[in-house]
Amino acid sequence: MLGVDIKDICTKQGLTYADLGEIIGYSESSIRSSVSTNKISTPLNKAIVLYLKTIPLKNDIGVIISDGFFIKRYCNKENITYKTFGKFIGYGEGAIKNAASTGKISLQLKRAIELYLENQEYIKEIAAYRVILKKEL
Repeated sequence: MLGVDIKDICTKQGLTYADLGEIIGYSESSIRSSVSTNKISTPLNKAIVLYLKTIPLKNDIGVIISDGFFIKRYCNKENITYKTFGKFIGYGEGAIKNAASTGKISLQLKRAIELYLENQEYIKEIAAYRVILKKEL
């Protein structure tokens, strides 16, 4: 990856260097310096590549949660109650029941579910990394 690639990524994603840095854990000055010198460290390169891999996942999650019926399917699949799911995402049982039965979902509820699902994916990834680390030790 080259500095021009980072600049292009930021342009396409509508991000500033500060935005990208916040997402991947780098300072704006570090990213700006890498772009201007065209010297991209392996860790920075890997962080950006991993970030780019999350974009389609986030888009998939958005499509999956396009209606409230997702809640019903998800709760059935995970064998949890609407009340429990609501606690996970900060909503009351009534709001969850309503969305699950009507299929209508507010933007705020959809975003809360997206964040919850992203968090669940991160938890799985961390658990997988821990297994790998144990094997390496």
